[in-house]
Amino acid sequence: MSHVLGQRLKSARQTVQLSQAVLGKMAGISQPFVAQIERGDRVPSQQVVNALANALNLPVDTLLGNVATGVDQAETVPFCERQHDELVPVPSRFASPGLIALMEDHELLAFLKIRPDEWMTLSSIQTLWPLKKDGYVQLLMTLRAVSHAQDRAA
Repeated sequence: MSHVLGQRLKSARQTVQLSQAVLGKMAGISQPFVAQIERGDRVPSQQVVNALANALNLPVDTLLGNVATGVDQAETVPFCERQHDELVPVPSRFASPGLIALMEDHELLAFLKIRPDEWMTLSSIQTLWPLKKDGYVQLLMTLRAVSHAQDRAA
């Protein structure tokens, strides 16, 4: 999953002949962070992915991959894998305890039907304090409400 993003990032960076340092400056992150993303050692937030895509003048989907480009989203969405033709969450060493608790509550997951882009957003949120499962559910509901309001306004 993060290795796919790292490989795509490195390939895109090399295609436009940028160093990690220059790309980092353009995206507002450090060169070591770019290197860690490329190696798959770190999973960047959605904000960082957006900044990298902007710096490379690419759509975010090019870095993350999507079904339309033939890339399995399970490989590119943190904490998801494909099981029986369905994307399902799986615990990861990068996930917070609250997010892991949410992933392990199968009844709640069946009810919430969390999309891959929502998993990506939930996994990228950084808070000043650790969230519990209920906190992630509240964030999900807020994200959906904001998204719905934006869709209606457009």
